[in-house]
Amino acid sequence: MESLKFLLFAGVLSATFTWLSIPLILHRVAPFFKVRLPGLRDLHEENIPRLGGIGILFGLVCTIICFEWMPLDNREIELPSILDTKILVLCLGSISVWILGFLDDIINLKARWKLPAQLAIAFMTAYYGFRIQVIELPFLGANTDIGYLSWPVTVLWIVGVMNAVNLIDGMDGLAGGVVITSSAVLVLITFLNDEIAVALLLMMVLGATFGFWLFNRPPAVIFMGDSGSHLVGYLLAILSLWATENSRNSQTLTPLLVLAVPLIDTMFALFRRYLKGIPFYSADRDHLHHRLLNKGFSPEQTVWLMIGISVIYGSLGGMMFFVPKLQGFAFLGAVLMSYFILYWMEYDVVRRPFSSALKQSDHKRKRNLMLALAKEIDDYLSKDPDIDSILRSFCYWTDLAGVSRMELYQKSSMIKGHGPIDLSHRRILFSKNEWEVRLALSETNWTLDSDVKNELLEHVSLALINRLEQLDSH
Repeated sequence: MESLKFLLFAGVLSATFTWLSIPLILHRVAPFFKVRLPGLRDLHEENIPRLGGIGILFGLVCTIICFEWMPLDNREIELPSILDTKILVLCLGSISVWILGFLDDIINLKARWKLPAQLAIAFMTAYYGFRIQVIELPFLGANTDIGYLSWPVTVLWIVGVMNAVNLIDGMDGLAGGVVITSSAVLVLITFLNDEIAVALLLMMVLGATFGFWLFNRPPAVIFMGDSGSHLVGYLLAILSLWATENSRNSQTLTPLLVLAVPLIDTMFALFRRYLKGIPFYSADRDHLHHRLLNKGFSPEQTVWLMIGISVIYGSLGGMMFFVPKLQGFAFLGAVLMSYFILYWMEYDVVRRPFSSALKQSDHKRKRNLMLALAKEIDDYLSKDPDIDSILRSFCYWTDLAGVSRMELYQKSSMIKGHGPIDLSHRRILFSKNEWEVRLALSETNWTLDSDVKNELLEHVSLALINRLEQLDSH
């Protein structure tokens, strides 16, 4: 009972520190940072600060400091010192991923810089003791030593969970809600397994995330940002391994089920992008929560439905951990549940895998041509001698990019219009001097490959304007 009181106290204290810090961040810190403008992938049109990670870190640090000062030994509660190797590595790794995410929030790091940094931090974590070495496999009931594979498996797990939490942070309250649910399941597992030290750390994560979530639930006034998603993702990746080692010191597959919602969303997104020839780091609006919104669920209903699904997966994970004889059936149930969820959400690759694969192959061919022309756009347009030829070439490229309507203006007068007008389509505008290019995209093309496509549309549109200015000067 004493340990339960301290668990609840840790959660409340962490939540309070974070909850108190968010208004200060919004009014005192946010004005000093340039807010990243919404892109094609965003559900929000407003500029909302992505600094929630500051509040989460503040809540965790303050709570850890408070517990360092508490005489817990007198109450027969053993906590590892902050100087303990595992705790020290956990703290250093957490600070490192938070800094990496914060830099991404501020200056929008490219994937070619961010991914190597994530891999380096994950490798450092694995090197100092948090490593998956022996796995208990469902149905077989045997412990399998994976040998040298423990290094890539551990690194992949840490980086995968970090990015999975980041990817589901796509609408108000979703990432925070799923993190709270997963943390709560892990707290229950560790408490019932008498792993109070790990339970306390997980309760701090739960509390800090809940304090942030109160400001992030719909309608959000602050986003978790990459600093927050990297931090809680890293902590969940490590603590879920620590929490679900069985009595034989082998790693169960319980973390896969506890974190199933973000992991399934991420793995399916990577598979979907591979089929379409889209870079894995590119954004789209075809995640699980986007599908629920398209089915007519409100943002609030979508968040609660995703949290409910996470609870079911977590329950199966708990069954797998505490009832070893049923772990195979629990894992099989989770796999079947995942299939039915994806089928119900009407993903073509699940409902019609063969026709979908052929369709994606055609899309990949068109996308490769679009990228090749965009790369050589200046040379491509320079071969056209007059404005009509230039615009025909430009319209050919916009058709490949999925643009439904193109309009070219000079001094506010329309020079050229191409494609049908549909007021429901999203419109974006690029201008330079007296020229202006207006483009419209359908919902389908807007959501596909949005980050890369936004940059390409800007690059090619400005190349068109430069070519037209060059033609005017002759």
